[in-house]
Amino acid sequence: MRKVVHPSFEIDDKGRTLCKYHTRYDFFKSPNKSTYQEAQVDKLLTCKTCEHYFRDDCYFPQRDIKLIRFDQSRSKFRCELCGNPIHRLINIVQSLYYESRFHTKLPLICCSCHASLNKNTFMNDSMSWTYRNYLRMVVAIIAMLAIVAFILIRVWSVFFVLIIIDSIYMIYLFSRKRSYLKKGRKLYQKFIEQTQAKD
Repeated sequence: MRKVVHPSFEIDDKGRTLCKYHTRYDFFKSPNKSTYQEAQVDKLLTCKTCEHYFRDDCYFPQRDIKLIRFDQSRSKFRCELCGNPIHRLINIVQSLYYESRFHTKLPLICCSCHASLNKNTFMNDSMSWTYRNYLRMVVAIIAMLAIVAFILIRVWSVFFVLIIIDSIYMIYLFSRKRSYLKKGRKLYQKFIEQTQAKD
């Protein structure tokens, strides 16, 4: 049986999940980083930059990390509060670790929602995201109607038909995003109610 390093996680002030056993953890936690160093943290904050990954002595072997990365590239992992794809591998690894090790289903949450939850402004932020989504949908509808009017006045063109199809697809994406945000607010309300019931 191979000796493995069991990860331990924490959330920083920007909502990023950090592994305490990552070999660059001290750099990630160092205060007063420049803008360039902050960009480096975002770039290096992955299992593939950790020495435990290269030595293959992490709880998650290299082949598992590669499979998770493949699923991540196919947008299989989405934030349970807002529906955005999870871009940070460590967020996914944290959720999978708690599920496999402690049989605890930890909700998969993106960095934006973590930061919003830390500031206790999630409901306000979620509503503003919803309003922005509505605004984008209205713009897409107006663009589609303008193109339809132009086509009715002018000659039919494949280009304009493609723009209409694209606009319809954008409306579909916006309505899907709206449903993700609605589910996220319900999940958050349920969590708050459960927390208050325990107190």
